Amino acid sequence: MTAVIYWLCDCGCNVKVLHDTNGVTLVRCPNTPCKKTKNVNGKASNLWWKLADDEYWREHDVTSLIVGNP
Repeated sequence: MTAVIYWLCDCGCNVKVLHDTNGVTLVRCPNTPCKKTKNVNGKASNLWWKLADDEYWREHDVTSLIVGNP
């Protein structure tokens, strides 16, 4: 089963991640200067992000943002 998690990072970046429901993945914020991470319940497969003043979501390669599996 897949699900989507959404969060607003402390840096102001909006992040959405598509993931399955097995395990936990630690994902870094895609906003380059930000180093915050978020636990995603499952294996992350897709990620989209936008800054607060952006109108459109941008897809980002989630594998480059996976920090680990805590």
